Amino acid sequence: MNYLSFFIRSAVVALVILGLVACGGSSGGSSNDFIGSSSDINVALQANGGSATASYDNDNAGLVNDGDTTTSTFWAGNVINDAVTIDFGSSKNISSITIYTNSTTFSSSNPDQLIEISSNGTNWRTTAQLVGGDVPCSSSSLGSGKVACTLTSRADARFIRFRVTATADIGLIQVHEIEVQGR
Repeated sequence: MNYLSFFIRSAVVALVILGLVACGGSSGGSSNDFIGSSSDINVALQANGGSATASYDNDNAGLVNDGDTTTSTFWAGNVINDAVTIDFGSSKNISSITIYTNSTTFSSSNPDQLIEISSNGTNWRTTAQLVGGDVPCSSSSLGSGKVACTLTSRADARFIRFRVTATADIGLIQVHEIEVQGR
């Protein structure tokens, strides 16, 4: 093989690789392979297009996605099944969820609150439970004022909601911030 032929073949290979990278393509695998990718952002955040509403105390719903994880501001429900919901604005491919709350009573067997995701705002799937759920966590933790879940595999969702299912002391469960990493 002469040098000109070698040079042309090398240039073609380089252009094909460059084209794959520029278009987001690859030689294999899928976007689900990289949970918690560095390209993920907090899709729930107001600054990123997230919009929060609540079935009760809607005036304070926006406090759960304003970027403030401190305990100074919060949303709290009033009766069973009160919920705060964040609409990401469009379907997102999510990898992890973190809820900043004062509640330490998360339990899979008898939950006082549920974290649910949905693609359409009507059909909901539970997630971020310490064990189980429709969308399981590969790792999860509870403590230091937050519940954190890294999903076993990415999930498509447009909405997330925190729903209070407690039968006593409902107003004492406070949500300070909801973060959802995705793209």
